[in-house]
Amino acid sequence: MKKNNIFFYLLPALILFGIVAIAPMIYAVVISFFEAPFGKISHFAGLSNYISALSDSGLSLSLRISFLWALLSCISTLLAAIMSASIIVHKKWDFLLYISLIPWMIPPYTAILSWRGLIHGYGGISLMSKLLPFPTNLQFDGTAAFFWSVFIASWLYFPIATSAFTAAMKQIPGNLVDAARLDGAGNLEITLNVIIPHIRPTITGWFLISFASFFRDFSVPFLLTSGGPTLREGFTSKSIIGTTTTIGVLNYRIFQNNYDDGLIATYSLIFAVVVITIGILWMTHGKRRIGSLLFLKLLCNSFAGSRLGLLTLPLYVASLFKRNILRLTLYVDLLYTLFQAFFHKSLLYLDITPCVGILVHLITTKKYSWFSYSLRSRKWTKDKGVVAIIFTALVFLSVILPIYNIFWMAFSSSNSLLMTSFLPK
Repeated sequence: MKKNNIFFYLLPALILFGIVAIAPMIYAVVISFFEAPFGKISHFAGLSNYISALSDSGLSLSLRISFLWALLSCISTLLAAIMSASIIVHKKWDFLLYISLIPWMIPPYTAILSWRGLIHGYGGISLMSKLLPFPTNLQFDGTAAFFWSVFIASWLYFPIATSAFTAAMKQIPGNLVDAARLDGAGNLEITLNVIIPHIRPTITGWFLISFASFFRDFSVPFLLTSGGPTLREGFTSKSIIGTTTTIGVLNYRIFQNNYDDGLIATYSLIFAVVVITIGILWMTHGKRRIGSLLFLKLLCNSFAGSRLGLLTLPLYVASLFKRNILRLTLYVDLLYTLFQAFFHKSLLYLDITPCVGILVHLITTKKYSWFSYSLRSRKWTKDKGVVAIIFTALVFLSVILPIYNIFWMAFSSSNSLLMTSFLPK
């Protein structure tokens, strides 16, 4: 009876989940086997959509850009949020939490355009170009477009990450930190060996969800850079790939050029399978994790222009029988793919499989003592107050600048994104 009651209470949620999540996915799978111009299914296409997608080197390139963009966005957000949460909890600076939540209250469309005005302005001439030695031209400098996009994406996700890690850190018993200090542990050792292991489940769950969200993000790369300056290898027969042409931007451009929902569904499903496989890596261990890595290796190197990565496939097969060589396999494969990417000077030769495998191991490991030993520094302990003040000032400045620019544009009589003076004209 109790099991039946539980199922009865869960039934509305299951029905809603099926309508919102499962039904669209089933529809996408079905429509990917048809030609569907403007959403109207015309006739059966078989595997032609999948053959067309896998033969597009732009798809392979966009996959790698999306992975790098999501990875760097997650790492930068994670580091900033843990730093912020540590200051909030240990220094009792609750006002930093309130400041951190402000970007969450600004509509992304408004915030991104405000940042574009501050960074790019007109032709790269902006407030940031006068204050910083970094390039700020988002239309012609591909590196600047990529890293500024990562910064804006991290800025938008920073509030929720700070809130989650602050709540997790407040659950850590204070006597553990005090005992570690009595044993002579510094701030870095406490963070790596006490705080992070205790909030590891929160970090793992947040990282997986955020990685998937960053991986499919559309608003930041499109509104800030429109896909970024075109890469040298980005001119393909079916698409044009820039430094920030993530999968969301690529799908949008494909739809603009083809108006075929079947083809768009095919591209989306391929990327969904990649993200789901990465998610399975996070949640499995042993042979299942190795099997997921093997599948990801086959999938990511099946695209046009990226099949040299299959040369290291036998190492992953051998890892199925000798699991203790998996870590060696990942590092050998990483060195191989980095050599290929630098030698050919192309992202098409960058295999994401070893990167994902090493990342999953680092995020899910329970011991960070090796990292603590390598970064141990007495100066960090002495200057922690100064570091906290500088970090808080940077957070405050990053929040105030786009908000002030929004007010400047609202009260200015000129139709301009470029803030040319301190007061609106």
